[in-house]
Amino acid sequence: MRRHNEAVLECPERGLLVSVFSLPSQEQTEVHGLRTIFFIVQLDRAGLIQLGNLRHIGQLRPIIETFYPLSGARQAFERALSGHTRGKIILQMVD
Repeated sequence: MRRHNEAVLECPERGLLVSVFSLPSQEQTEVHGLRTIFFIVQLDRAGLIQLGNLRHIGQLRPIIETFYPLSGARQAFERALSGHTRGKIILQMVD
C-alpha cells in the first residue's frame, strides 16, 4: 500500500483524500484525521464542469508531477508505468 502511505502523508491534517484506486486503512486515516471518499470516474460534461468549478474556487487541488508536450507522449507513458510518480502527468495539447 505504498501509494496510500504517500497520499496520506501528502494530505493536510483533517484534509480530504479522494481516491479512484481504493481507500487507505481506517487506522491510517484516523491517525492523520483525514476524511476519505472513494469513487469510480465516469466522464461526462456535467462532471467535468463541476470538477473545473471546484478547482476554480480552490476546493480541489490536483497534485501535478510534470508536464509533457504532446510529442513526448511516449516518455509520459513510460514515466506513468514506472510507478514512481507523486502526482498527475499532464500532456499539453498546445504550446
